[in-house]
Amino acid sequence: MPLEYGRHLRAWTDTLPSSMVTAPAWSGQTRDGLDVNVTLLEWPNPKPGVTIQSVKLVSAGKGANPTLLGLTLIGGR
Repeated sequence: MPLEYGRHLRAWTDTLPSSMVTAPAWSGQTRDGLDVNVTLLEWPNPKPGVTIQSVKLVSAGKGANPTLLGLTLIGGR
């Protein structure tokens, strides 16, 4: 699934409300008092009859890289 910055993901220091596809998952502060938030992106398996073997994040290397903080399988076998 191609991810678009500002639509599916963004910097965790960007705490302003937006019209992103993602939902808020957690917000808080760093030890230095910087406000941060983490968003949740729900991705339905496009082939529900096929088991997901792996997940790979690939960046174009343009100054920011995606980070996967957690992964949960819902409704799987």
